[in-house]
Amino acid sequence: MKKIAFFDTKPYDKESFERQNNGRYDIRYFETRLTAAALPLADGCDAACAFVNAEIDRAVVEGLVKRGIKVLAMRCAGYNNVDFKAHTRPGLRSCAFPPIPPTPSRNTPPRS
Repeated sequence: MKKIAFFDTKPYDKESFERQNNGRYDIRYFETRLTAAALPLADGCDAACAFVNAEIDRAVVEGLVKRGIKVLAMRCAGYNNVDFKAHTRPGLRSCAFPPIPPTPSRNTPPRS
């Protein structure tokens, strides 16, 4: 089973993600932000998920790669907090959700 380290989570985040997970992934929830000092929490995981206020700098990127993390998922609508110069390391992919550009919501009128 794939393991995901979820950083900067609140109780309502955990409730929401657990409802969607249905036991597919072993999710480890942490209240702390993803920082270089918090990297040991991701040991043994396949992916890490960070929130909008995480600073994904060179130390964090290198630490994720060193630990074998293959995917960095950002729970935000952008990448302005990710050091892309450092992020060119092979083996680490990134994604954001909600997806960019945002998918149409139920409140979006249909196109004619």
